[in-house]
Amino acid sequence: MFTSIDFQPVGTVHFSAEQFDVIISRQLVNRLFDPLTAFSNWLFWLKPGGTVIAIYGLYGRSAWTGNFEEEVDLLPLSACQSMATLPYLLEKTGFEIEAVNLTTATNTMPATRTMRYVVVARKVGAGCTGADLATPASV
Repeated sequence: MFTSIDFQPVGTVHFSAEQFDVIISRQLVNRLFDPLTAFSNWLFWLKPGGTVIAIYGLYGRSAWTGNFEEEVDLLPLSACQSMATLPYLLEKTGFEIEAVNLTTATNTMPATRTMRYVVVARKVGAGCTGADLATPASV
């Protein structure tokens, strides 16, 4: 159990370069104050051919209540209602987009208030090209 939080200065690198094969992000992107910095870090931390799997939702302003209601205007992706924005930003950071799909099983559940989707992106580099990468499994 954590008893304190050690905040690091902005720009601090927390992991070594090319340390991870996969980074999975679930419902995080809309809460990032600086998504491009986060995506640049993901690119730095992934090994060549490494994969980002980002599960995200199409949120409107009304989805933010309680503690988050005050932050909605400060977070650049908080009320994003397009499946194109996240893949575009990942691509601009240097990733190759492999898939963008609605999460049908989740979206058909009665408790789901916001449509969800998944983005699969790969780091291309250091001797590997998009053609060298295996096609991702159906998501």
